[in-house]
Amino acid sequence: PIACGVGQEMTLPTTILGYGEETHEGDTGADKKITFTIERGGNTTGTTEVDYATVAKSGAQNATPGADYRATNGHLVFKPGEERKTVTVAILGDKAIEPMELVTLKLSNPVGGRLGDEEITGEILDDDRVIDVQNNQAMIMVDTVVVTRKEGDYNAEDVVITYRRVGDTSRQISL
Repeated sequence: PIACGVGQEMTLPTTILGYGEETHEGDTGADKKITFTIERGGNTTGTTEVDYATVAKSGAQNATPGADYRATNGHLVFKPGEERKTVTVAILGDKAIEPMELVTLKLSNPVGGRLGDEEITGEILDDDRVIDVQNNQAMIMVDTVVVTRKEGDYNAEDVVITYRRVGDTSRQISL
């Protein structure tokens, strides 16, 4: 705690924090993006600078640069009074069924402030769920899953699943 006398103002140090969003990957190309938001709080009257770069991490849940996203790096400058900046990372879509993957953005070399977060994580959500119904002749793809909780009842949930049929549509199939 910082001691402060009656009637005195206390200025908090400039701190840089961030957070990442989640996005669905899409099927091809780099048409989807993850946005990382970098904010500074405390004393914002001066200029603050920070470097950023995506970093490859090992492990099954971590996305691979060049395969899952385009690596990026750069330098942010907060002018006096500015509190928020964004960094966008292009997601490389595919049709592979895979688990949710993490993209990590590392902040470094702060000038005029301190880092509250050194690494920020965004999520790539897979949108390629396929149920093979008849020996690859007909398929049902899960497009979206929406879970809503009933107000006041934390044990009751409604689940809505939207399906799309692809492939051979000449036969009847059921789930």
